[in-house]
Amino acid sequence: MYRFNINHLSANSKRLASNFLSLSVLQGMNYLFPIITAPYLIRVIGIQKYGLWATASVLLTYFQMLTDYGFNLSATKEISVNRHDLKKTSEIFSSVMTIKSGLFLASIILMLALTYSVPLFKADHVFYLVTFSGLLGHVLFPIWYFQGIERMKYITYLNLASRTAVFILLFIVIRQEGDYLKYAALNSGALILTGALSLWVVLNDFGVRYVIPRASSLRASLAEGWHIFVSTFSVNLYMNTNVLILRFFASEAAVGYYYVADRCITALRSLASIIFQAIYPHVCARAGESKEQFNRFFRRASLPIFGLFLIACTGLFLLAGPVVFFFTGKQAAEAVTALRVLGFVPLVVALNIPAYQTLLAYGLKKSYTAVLVSGSALNLGLNFLLAPKYYGAGTALAVLLTEAYITLGLYLMIELKHKEHSLLRTAEDKP
Repeated sequence: MYRFNINHLSANSKRLASNFLSLSVLQGMNYLFPIITAPYLIRVIGIQKYGLWATASVLLTYFQMLTDYGFNLSATKEISVNRHDLKKTSEIFSSVMTIKSGLFLASIILMLALTYSVPLFKADHVFYLVTFSGLLGHVLFPIWYFQGIERMKYITYLNLASRTAVFILLFIVIRQEGDYLKYAALNSGALILTGALSLWVVLNDFGVRYVIPRASSLRASLAEGWHIFVSTFSVNLYMNTNVLILRFFASEAAVGYYYVADRCITALRSLASIIFQAIYPHVCARAGESKEQFNRFFRRASLPIFGLFLIACTGLFLLAGPVVFFFTGKQAAEAVTALRVLGFVPLVVALNIPAYQTLLAYGLKKSYTAVLVSGSALNLGLNFLLAPKYYGAGTALAVLLTEAYITLGLYLMIELKHKEHSLLRTAEDKP
């Protein structure tokens, strides 16, 4: 029996490591690609057009949040629990894809209304619509299914291939300022191709079949994802609304400089997201076994995670000047200041991983939703207070203060309202 348990744990560890590696490559490409290409883009199309690209990218992110509807967590959990039941996974798959398709159609209508009625978007409506077309690829990409079965390597290869192709074409096609529209088309094409191929893998390699979902199944999927959608939307609202609010008070160039700093932070912050997604199925399994195993996992994992982010964030703060010069070719003081203020945001985000996953794993959706929604409201208020006067630096400060509030709020929610799931006390400390 002892030997069996050792082998079982070894298999779990190998699967977790493989899942983490695949997610690292997949998400790393998504976040690092804009970082790697930014110096060339800024020099070729200019900081103003780069600021336009930043605004369009943020707008696309809102629609990605809408079509995701929290499925990257809720559907991942459902697939993980039912991974050995093909009929059930097909039912979950069908419900999720049906809902996402409906939300995609709604997004098209909303996007057309925005681009033809809001002056800020109407002036460059073609560019915004070409960028928006990439949403189709995002809808088709069932990353939640691969996360649920912990088999990420398939789509990692597809994503790596498409990103590499775009990277090569970038230097061939984008040669002058007027080519900024071609860049949007390249990115959207890559997203659509990757999404279509990954969907083909699910249907052909794993035996999943689309069946017309029952109304009860659709309602269940909507209900399961609702609180996650609201909380995720709140998180991304304060993460991305910053750029849009800044654009209303500052020029495209100012937005471009802030976006340079933001992308650097996002690349590092994505590591926290990768860790979060990679360990989530494992954490859910441990939560179902015992509270002690759940806490033991985080006690072992927390120190190396926090140490890694402390070193990385400190280095980014100290090297803010050279980093900005690398991207922009000049000592842009506003970008340096924003980067230094944002520098420790990834560390604050990493600190809340145990609390966030505790609330998720034990189904305490209303609690973390309350924290994130209030954090989003706080961020909006801080942005409108600080951005008009301090521009990019004010926006960066609003982000840092919001992240600190959310991290503290998640832990206080557990310790004050859900004491039985405390991460700070051991079994011996509890009555």
